[in-house]
Amino acid sequence: MEKISISYSFLNLFHHDILGVEVGVDPKKGEWFLNLKGPLRDWTVLKHLNKEKNVGLDSRGRYWYSAFIPPFSKENPEVLEKFFRLNLGLATQNTINEKLGLKRKYVPQAATIAVTPRCNYNCAHCSFKKKNQGKEWNLESLKRVISQLLKMGTYNITLTGGEPLLYSRLEEIINFIDKKEAIVGMFTNGYFLNKKKAKSLYEAGLDYVFVSIDSPDSKEHNKNRTGRENSFAFERAIEAVKIAKKTGFVTGISTFMTPEKIKKGYLEKMYQLGEELNVDEIVYFDCVPAGNYHLMSRTQLLSYQDHKKLALFHVEKNKRGIEGPRATTQSYVNFSEWSGGRCYAFNYQCYIDPEGEMFGCDFQDFSIGNVLEIGVKEAFEKGSKHPLFNVPCTQCRKQSPQFDPIRVATAELRKTKKGVIRLEDIEEFLAKNYGAQIPLTFEELGRLRQKYKGLRL
Repeated sequence: MEKISISYSFLNLFHHDILGVEVGVDPKKGEWFLNLKGPLRDWTVLKHLNKEKNVGLDSRGRYWYSAFIPPFSKENPEVLEKFFRLNLGLATQNTINEKLGLKRKYVPQAATIAVTPRCNYNCAHCSFKKKNQGKEWNLESLKRVISQLLKMGTYNITLTGGEPLLYSRLEEIINFIDKKEAIVGMFTNGYFLNKKKAKSLYEAGLDYVFVSIDSPDSKEHNKNRTGRENSFAFERAIEAVKIAKKTGFVTGISTFMTPEKIKKGYLEKMYQLGEELNVDEIVYFDCVPAGNYHLMSRTQLLSYQDHKKLALFHVEKNKRGIEGPRATTQSYVNFSEWSGGRCYAFNYQCYIDPEGEMFGCDFQDFSIGNVLEIGVKEAFEKGSKHPLFNVPCTQCRKQSPQFDPIRVATAELRKTKKGVIRLEDIEEFLAKNYGAQIPLTFEELGRLRQKYKGLRL
């Protein structure tokens, strides 16, 4: 039933037809365009692809819209086909005959895997829960998990940590990932990325590299990373960006925004830094109450106006024809008010820590289960079917006031419980101490938050 064809037109554009999607690339402009047909015509997420500028052509001859979406390649279209096939199923839901196999199906389209808990820094904002604690991935176990992800439909695997460059088998695991099934990237602090390592990673098949830089001010970045202003954290990060770009990776900067940073004008200053370094994309994460930040007061989180400013920044910097890096803001992607987006936890993505615990994302406090014990498919389905996740959330759940009871419960459990905190632990705590009904639902969390002032942070 599925017709796929690739051909050149008289404009030297090559096209890719897949059940109502025609993707073309103009090599001169380095821009995608989409011709959306049928049920996809009005789907907000895909409509944005036609409005925003692209990352463009990479060193391997592939056209990228963003580092997080598979590139268009005449020689290797399989991963992009996978992306559209999955999202066509999401868009059409039950409107197309079930015989086409496009009935709505939740799979972890994007999976982030922490390959090691080890890190050379102790950042103030780090969301990792057990830095330098616990086990590191056994290579064969990690391969089995990745194989399960690919079989489910995952097309984007991001390797992180801790610091992923401290994992000694990194090239082996990158090489293991079938490049016709998924793109693979890495988030790093950059300290250990030298020319030799970058070349080794490139040859293994790593597609994109994001280097985390917290501030355009070197002293501020260094203090946030190490507690000392005279370290070389900033210098190493800048050098890593240059090395990644020169090696041929799709190269980006990842940073995070707080209300204070927005007031200081760091949105634009970080963008200017990205322009100077000629990066392809800058990702602006929100400050999220997780990891080292888990006890943040709600007054320290981004306000509605902050989110709006970030979202408008995303729109303005990504207009076609505007020079400079692509800018991707979490506030735009995860808030339906501006983009039609939503929280992707257990709907679109998952995060797996070095011990095999699965979370909805790397900001989430609680595990849904261990993939080494119950399998990737079982763990993801358990999360996606739970009442907290099987209903679309119009913003990042971790930042939602409705999730405050979970934040409180997690903070209390950490005082006494060793090891991983699972959703069952939180439900039991809230049931015992606040009379919560199990399983937890959005409505129940709202009731708890209104009834008990102690559940507000």
